[in-house]
Amino acid sequence: MHIKVERLREALMLLQPAIPRKPTLTALANILLKDGRAAATDLETWAILELPEVEGEYLLPHHLARDLLKYVPGYDFLTIEQSEKKRVTLSWDGGKATYDVPEARDYPPVPEVPVSTEAPVDGRQPGQGAHVRAAILQ
Repeated sequence: MHIKVERLREALMLLQPAIPRKPTLTALANILLKDGRAAATDLETWAILELPEVEGEYLLPHHLARDLLKYVPGYDFLTIEQSEKKRVTLSWDGGKATYDVPEARDYPPVPEVPVSTEAPVDGRQPGQGAHVRAAILQ
């Protein structure tokens, strides 16, 4: 998977509220990257983002990746690979980091949620923006 550092930083920030402070399952300290989406949960709340850059299925340690990306220029491109079943590697022009992670199958299944609201949102600068999709579970 190849993604701009700034894009991944923003995704990690948006997923942060669903990451538990003291996870009951080891896998919950990670975000699930699968099928063009990134997901996080504390088993009560889910945060799911469309992230078309995602290829494959693996976990990424949320806090470790967030802390690392503070020191990587936002304009760099990051390559994320699962090197072994329980290892994920992030590499960029200036370096590389490898983390031990649980297997993706240890993550709770992501619920399929129908979209009930969809709208474009203006970005911070002209020419930037995001597309927000929201669902309300009843």
